[in-house]
Amino acid sequence: MEAFFFIFSMLLVLACMLAASVSLCAFLVTHSKPYVAWVGVFVAYLLEFGVAIYEEYLPIERFGDEGIVGPGAVENLGLKLVVSAAIVFCAWYLACRECGWDWHRRLVVPPALVVLVQLLATASNVSFDTGNAAFYLVRDVAIITCLGTMLVIGACSEHVRIREGIARQRSALAACLLLMVAALLMDMTSLDPIYVKLWPEGMSEATATLYFYLVRRNVFEIAAVMVLVAKVIADGAGVLALRFSTPITTTGLETSAAEVRLARFAERYGLSEREREILAYLLDGSSYQQIATDNFISLGTVKAHASHIYAKTGVSGRQELLQLFWRA
Repeated sequence: MEAFFFIFSMLLVLACMLAASVSLCAFLVTHSKPYVAWVGVFVAYLLEFGVAIYEEYLPIERFGDEGIVGPGAVENLGLKLVVSAAIVFCAWYLACRECGWDWHRRLVVPPALVVLVQLLATASNVSFDTGNAAFYLVRDVAIITCLGTMLVIGACSEHVRIREGIARQRSALAACLLLMVAALLMDMTSLDPIYVKLWPEGMSEATATLYFYLVRRNVFEIAAVMVLVAKVIADGAGVLALRFSTPITTTGLETSAAEVRLARFAERYGLSEREREILAYLLDGSSYQQIATDNFISLGTVKAHASHIYAKTGVSGRQELLQLFWRA
């Protein structure tokens, strides 16, 4: 049983490492900042899982005649605060971006408040288990707030880009929200009075180990992380595959993946046929003068088409347009 959970923990670390690597590669290709936030999320969870493995399995004193002993959680308060702050910070940033908020003003305060409450919860005069459970309860509430906010804003927003952007990931967000609510309830059972009452008496060593992991490792949060891992790897791999398969220009085959993506993008934002042609040049990095020369139109006409494209897609410039295209 212990060997199974050790292998399982190592697979979690590898999954987070793979998701972080794919997100980093997708960012380097698309320059889309949300991928940086995903890198932060998975690196934070990778660090948390890795330290948990070390504290559970490597030190000799963690083992006794009856199997695993000790709390089975990350004990270093500073490390917990750094990891939790990174997770909450990145989650709140993603929520602000998806909801179309001015994240420059809103980004710092909520994560800072979460970390402050966590510090007070663990520094108060309570037992380790109670303080540790309270610490993770606060983080659960923060993550649930971010997920719920995205789903609510996505359902109510009048902005097409925000509504469609969240709609494409609604299933994953809803699954993570339900799993995090279950994780919240699971962390509540880790509080000392409840944990003692729920601990079965006279159980075997294998049952004790299983119960230990169900309660102390919070399998629901792990499941939520794996949903995000699968989603981000699938999205990132799809972006990378599409980016390197064919050029964006309309000179390729009409049935190419890039051309299909271009057509869908233009249809989604209501671009005209001429604007779609200009869009292809903008995505390829052509200058306004080059676009005007190739299409035998004036420079002013190109700028007007570009302004219409930016307005319809809700971006402020070519860089944001490129990020939106590869993220869409």
